[in-house]
Amino acid sequence: MHTDPSDHTRMRSQINAPFMPRRVAALEPAFRAIVRKQFARISDREEADAFADLAQTVATRVTSALLNLPERDAPELEAIVTRIFAREPGTVGLPESSVAAFGDLDTYFLEMVRERRRNPTETEDMLNRHLSVEISDGRSSDEEIASFMTTLLCFPSAEVGPLGDLS
Repeated sequence: MHTDPSDHTRMRSQINAPFMPRRVAALEPAFRAIVRKQFARISDREEADAFADLAQTVATRVTSALLNLPERDAPELEAIVTRIFAREPGTVGLPESSVAAFGDLDTYFLEMVRERRRNPTETEDMLNRHLSVEISDGRSSDEEIASFMTTLLCFPSAEVGPLGDLS
């Protein structure tokens, strides 16, 4: 999101809680369970793809937990993220299937944003934090928030750097 520096700082200070060391540490047992479950899923295979079968799934599930996304949505989110990062050998650029998957993820978050605006909750989560941020030119649009959530799920390090470092 492109905002003036003071708005950007205010926005980031409001949304950093899920990435703070104390919050991450509190979720460590859940993260370990996610990793164990994924290892169990692939342990009887003769071969496994370290990225597709382990790293990508674990990263999507861990980030989903940090964002407090519904657990029931995890398989759908994993499938979409898998489509986003899928590449055929020798492919240059972003394939149409990846662009479509980004659209699906934006739609998922856009529906979530609109539902939350219609039916607010007191839940301490990233979406409510983002909805509560006031910036100088008004509130963020639903589409901006959905895009931000998409970025966080697919590229958490692009927004926060190492966990807890929001500078």
